[in-house]
Amino acid sequence: MSFVRVASAIFLFVPFAIIACASDDDETKPTQQQQPLSYEESCDTMTSWARKAELECQTCISGAKLGCECARKEPWNGKCEAEAKARNAEPDCTSQLLDCLALCSDCGCKHACLAGHDACRAKETPLQSCLARTCDTLCR
Repeated sequence: MSFVRVASAIFLFVPFAIIACASDDDETKPTQQQQPLSYEESCDTMTSWARKAELECQTCISGAKLGCECARKEPWNGKCEAEAKARNAEPDCTSQLLDCLALCSDCGCKHACLAGHDACRAKETPLQSCLARTCDTLCR
């Protein structure tokens, strides 16, 4: 009879443990699952990074956008790949516009590059938000 009680207790406890573990996973979802940052928030975050020119930060930014086999164990690898592909597929995001953005070191410059390019800005915003959240700890 005690076996039946133990088995019943296990049967009742296991579903609650699974639910509890599932709720823990919700708290540790990747940062891009959180509310996206506005373009201004992500721009302010990224331009304030003290280590943005360092190799580790640049590797995070590049690897988060592209993903690669050589960095498959890195937590940032490919995290923003979908957003980068969407931006690259946007015809309004010309190579000249992307070059303009790459040369900017402040948000005013980036806003000037994007002026009149609403379609590109709409694709650039989720990418920048993802990068700001993904690489913040390495680049800050």
